[in-house]
Amino acid sequence: MTKIKIRKETLNDEKSLVIEIAGHAGAAAMGQDLICAGISTMAVSLAKYLREKGKGEYCIQEKAGNAEFVIPEKHIQNIEAILYGFRWMADSFPEYVSIEEDA
Repeated sequence: MTKIKIRKETLNDEKSLVIEIAGHAGAAAMGQDLICAGISTMAVSLAKYLREKGKGEYCIQEKAGNAEFVIPEKHIQNIEAILYGFRWMADSFPEYVSIEEDA
């Protein structure tokens, strides 16, 4: 199961949104899992957006299928579509994707 955690934190006196993504959805074998591919596409799109438009005001940590994003509050409205996509995946495929929000 892919687990997505979204929470607000104050880091260096700045309010930020932290998004953690971990695990394989498990709907099919690795490399054939369309649910995992959808989540991965959204995560890669978020990383690409932050690298190109985030003006260096973010933190991305990626390793072996897991990712963590720390996004300053002022950029959150720019990523609402990605957040909506993560929520939709969790609502549509609860046996493969879970989402926990403390926001």
